[in-house]
Amino acid sequence: MATLYRLEEWQGGSGVWLCEHTSSYPEEVQKWVLPARLLDMTVDKFLEWLIDTYKPDHIYHNEDCSFVGWGWSNQEQMRKYKNYINRVAREKNFMI
Repeated sequence: MATLYRLEEWQGGSGVWLCEHTSSYPEEVQKWVLPARLLDMTVDKFLEWLIDTYKPDHIYHNEDCSFVGWGWSNQEQMRKYKNYINRVAREKNFMI
């Protein structure tokens, strides 16, 4: 059963604020690319937009960059991104 895409927030053990869709999702879906799909952007353009617009303090990836993650030192900054993505997902009824 599909569910509305919705970011949830938490603070990691290192103090970094993170947000991600935590409900069930299809196994073949790479969750980190879903915001790009939601916004009709390529992954490259999305990452540029994310960095320019919401300025995450922490960006990390695996060796071949098949996974990219991001987080913030400040909860308020993270919430600006989270709230924007959740609003667009609701407006588009973006189901996964």
